[in-house]
Amino acid sequence: MLNLSHKTKGNAAPQVMFRVFFAYHPVGSLDRLCDDLFQAQNCAVYYTADMTEEISEEDRTVQLN
Repeated sequence: MLNLSHKTKGNAAPQVMFRVFFAYHPVGSLDRLCDDLFQAQNCAVYYTADMTEEISEEDRTVQLN
């Protein structure tokens, strides 16, 4: 099963936040993307540590719900 990591503003609990999923990001840019998002919205950003990992539709649905 897919193992997603997440980032939140101030390391808040992600359970009650809007969710954003990044399927791809250039190396080194995730923190910058998160900072921009957190300025606009209090949300949880989910991502895979290995951006080359194949993600099935079932895994995305289960993990992000």
